[in-house]
Amino acid sequence: MSVLQSQAVYETVKRAKLWFSTGSLVAVILVVAKNTSSFGYWFNLLPVLGSTLPYTIGIVIMLHGFRLKKGHLPDTGLRLPYEGNKWRSLCWILGLSILVLIARVSIPFLFNPLLEVVGPRLSTIERMQPLVGNLSLLLSLLPIMWFVVFFEEWLFRGVLIGYFEHQFREFKFSIVIAIVLSSLIFGLLHFGNGARSMLSSLLGGLIYGIAFILTKRNLWPVYLTHCMVNSLGFLSVYLNN
Repeated sequence: MSVLQSQAVYETVKRAKLWFSTGSLVAVILVVAKNTSSFGYWFNLLPVLGSTLPYTIGIVIMLHGFRLKKGHLPDTGLRLPYEGNKWRSLCWILGLSILVLIARVSIPFLFNPLLEVVGPRLSTIERMQPLVGNLSLLLSLLPIMWFVVFFEEWLFRGVLIGYFEHQFREFKFSIVIAIVLSSLIFGLLHFGNGARSMLSSLLGGLIYGIAFILTKRNLWPVYLTHCMVNSLGFLSVYLNN
């Protein structure tokens, strides 16, 4: 089934390559615009999450192209593990999400010495300051953040892993290559937060990628875990911790 999924994703991306190229170009243009004095203001109208807008808009374009070219979302992991049994599926997703969350929170501690060598964490106080003690903003931003995370997981785990696995299908460890490449891209997109953030995001991408494969390429546990991790981060800022 995994081979067929990867092939289906690969072929759809090829059919929708114009849409994926357009989405990538739009994201790059918006990133450049965000860092200019003329247009940067508009991105700051959305507190905290304004920096994610370029990538989210780009991925939305890609998703539209994927669907337009007859792509099947279940091939990217958007499916219930037990068709026809929603409660069993929900319990399965929640249970695995907790296991992935434990791994996501605990494993990075093993790499703290390496992260310290890379450099200090860049301050995000100015960008996150509006969230401190602001309950209404917290409650407003959480659903938007979950929305953003959905598109991230769909692209980086649901699409890119399948695409790269099929691209390197002649290699014995094609799935390993796919996870590493998708995680590298995921990490590089956090370049604006410094080298330490890039490495930390790369590590997170590896954990999510491995979890995606171990859960039989079901995207929901990884998506839910990613939401929980980011929500805890937002809550920590709100509490001024």
